[in-house]
Amino acid sequence: EDLQVVHSRANFLVIEKLKQESPDKDTPEQSLVRLTVEHPVYSLDYSFKPYTEEWFVSDVGMKTSNVMKSTEMIAVDCEMVLCEDGTEGLVRVGVVDRDLKVILDKFVKPDKPVVDYRTEITGITAEDIENATLSVADIQETLHPFLSKGTILVGHSLNKDLEVLKIDHPKVIDTALVFKYSNVRKPRRASLNNLCKSILGYQVRKEGVSHDCVNDATAAMKLALAIIEKRADTTIPPS
Repeated sequence: EDLQVVHSRANFLVIEKLKQESPDKDTPEQSLVRLTVEHPVYSLDYSFKPYTEEWFVSDVGMKTSNVMKSTEMIAVDCEMVLCEDGTEGLVRVGVVDRDLKVILDKFVKPDKPVVDYRTEITGITAEDIENATLSVADIQETLHPFLSKGTILVGHSLNKDLEVLKIDHPKVIDTALVFKYSNVRKPRRASLNNLCKSILGYQVRKEGVSHDCVNDATAAMKLALAIIEKRADTTIPPS
């Protein structure tokens, strides 16, 4: 049987087990993983199958429970461009650790022709990636040591980043799913900017300034830490 499928099934079972266990024993980090995986849209957002061979499926579900209990965290954010075939292509990835130290900030060579660099959003031009030599597989390889020891991946709408990184990993904290607006009839996701304004007191996105994946990864980590260390409320007033 295909190893990807074996890993994927083990990861699925690990998440199901987490949902059935009592939350009383959760570490603060685990409780945010729980909030993410128990969200009604989680199974929709994070079902990446069928995999192509370029996918890296984490093997933490096959490991001992210690690996699942690891509270190490890194935050990830990617910049994407629009490719000729209508798919998103990865062009830059930023990763920060729990201390907000940048552990990765690299341009990535898209594997398909690009039709729109979305420069006004991404801040990235054709020149930026002209000299890029790294591939998605190289980035997967860099992240592999973290994933295999059960590190939690943190991000905002992280499923979109994992989709372009072609990584499936069960231990995730998605700040778009963890936080919710109070008193809204129809649940909608809070933007990263609104969360930063509401919880952290600053704007991560300023008018007319393009995205920066390191800033966005840092913001997602700060939001997770605000709950873990300062017990910030996960319900925010409607914007």
